[in-house]
Amino acid sequence: HGNGMSGSCSRAGKTHLDECGTCSIAGKTTRSGCGSCSILPSSGPGWTETENFCATTMGAVWTPGTWTAATWSSPGNGWTAEYHSTWHVHTVDGAAGAYCYDKYPY
Repeated sequence: HGNGMSGSCSRAGKTHLDECGTCSIAGKTTRSGCGSCSILPSSGPGWTETENFCATTMGAVWTPGTWTAATWSSPGNGWTAEYHSTWHVHTVDGAAGAYCYDKYPY
């Protein structure tokens, strides 16, 4: 976790690849959300208006915006460029004999 560990964007303040650019639609800040869905997500947690959400919603139609990518530079020193929007572990799925350092052992 930290700046540059997943790579870096030529646009200031952009910390992961999906937000490294600009969308033609005001208020859309990620490549995966650069567009509009004919059916909006509910107000529940975890749902955002993205192309993936729209594709998995029966009867929904995705209208893409125009995404203009900025320059993304891969990380160095052996980092893999994987990025997750949080470092908080939301759920775990136990496996026999495995120990997760982010979960209290029972």
